[in-house]
Amino acid sequence: MVKNASTKTTRTFNKVKVTTDKGVLRLQFPTKLVKALAGAGIKFSRYKSLGRREIDPDTGISNRPWAIAIASRIQADIDHPDNLFDPTLAKYLDVKLDAIVETTVPKSFTVGQVWESFLEYHLPGKSAATKYRYQKDCGSKIKPFWDSSINRETANDMRAVFLEKPCSANKLAMQLLKKAVDWAIDEEKISIAKNPFNGIAENLKGGEKRVNKVTGLPSDYVAFTQDEAKMILDAYLTCSINRKYHDFFKFKFLTGCRTGEAIALTWDDVKFKERVILFDKTYHPRAGLSKGTKTEDSRVFPMNSYLVDWLQALKSEANTSIVFSGNKSKYLSRSSINTSWNQDFNEANKKSKDGIVISLAKQGKLQYLSPYNTRHTFINCCIDRDIDTITIADWCGNSDNVIEQVYRSRKRDVDIELLPWF
Repeated sequence: MVKNASTKTTRTFNKVKVTTDKGVLRLQFPTKLVKALAGAGIKFSRYKSLGRREIDPDTGISNRPWAIAIASRIQADIDHPDNLFDPTLAKYLDVKLDAIVETTVPKSFTVGQVWESFLEYHLPGKSAATKYRYQKDCGSKIKPFWDSSINRETANDMRAVFLEKPCSANKLAMQLLKKAVDWAIDEEKISIAKNPFNGIAENLKGGEKRVNKVTGLPSDYVAFTQDEAKMILDAYLTCSINRKYHDFFKFKFLTGCRTGEAIALTWDDVKFKERVILFDKTYHPRAGLSKGTKTEDSRVFPMNSYLVDWLQALKSEANTSIVFSGNKSKYLSRSSINTSWNQDFNEANKKSKDGIVISLAKQGKLQYLSPYNTRHTFINCCIDRDIDTITIADWCGNSDNVIEQVYRSRKRDVDIELLPWF
């Protein structure tokens, strides 16, 4: 046992973890601990093989509880104020499996317990819309299995139920539950040899895409051309019913902002003197108004002369603090925005009326894309103008890596002129 003031450890170190290497259990030690020992002249490897396979090939029994018990005892000595940690590990590795049964972590966590613990850890810092989707949408899908044990039988039961009614919420719920169980295993909250939810989500369908069902056209591209964008906006201007959404979609084409960010925008966010727009909040129909954007607290978007002049003209006619207000000076309805673009279905007579872009697509004038693709159009326009991806990412709230991989790799052959476009 080594006792040295310079090697004294505290809870500032991360946990000792149990991992595997080619099926063999091993201990993974915190990097800071390894460096602290090295500073004291003690050579210590970050990984230590335990010499046993995770699943005993003869008995089929998991050796993970044994490994977790060893890691727990090591962790206790690391955390001890008197520095009881033995870098030789001799005092830990001779532990017998039958001697540590009572010290293993709980094995009886239910689906609901794992789910709630995971969300408590995972959701801080997420947007209000993401929190709502995880807690409400996905939580309602998991609720019927709340008291079920974490095992293959439960996984198969959930798979059978979700296969009957395919939808994106079912698929996402299973993806997140798999992630939650992985996290619980890693955090040593449960002791199981294998995640029973592995591969389940991959067998589930996300449900039919509404746009493909309506138009029969695949969404092969990620951006509209300049002419297509102008055609869409002109169609909004000439439609008495949907004309009120023209300015909203024009703004989205010109800035690449997300729908919730545009809905939440107020005139206080448009800084004419500084020639910038501040995006620091978003609006979700179920979660309401929330501070911050999807990926950050706030971001600043620069306005060119065209955008400044156009927005000043809009403000001169405004009678509310909301830039793109809906009925009674309230926030625009996301469903009405999408309906104007897609399709309006009348439940009374069971008839539908095509929205602006659905109608243009059926006439063969453009390829149908969703309202979100106004954002893609702006980003692809910037790429075509050779604006660097770091700058685009700063404007739009993406990482430059996402822009490189998602947008450039699926870039449509377009010839978009310099801004402003309209």
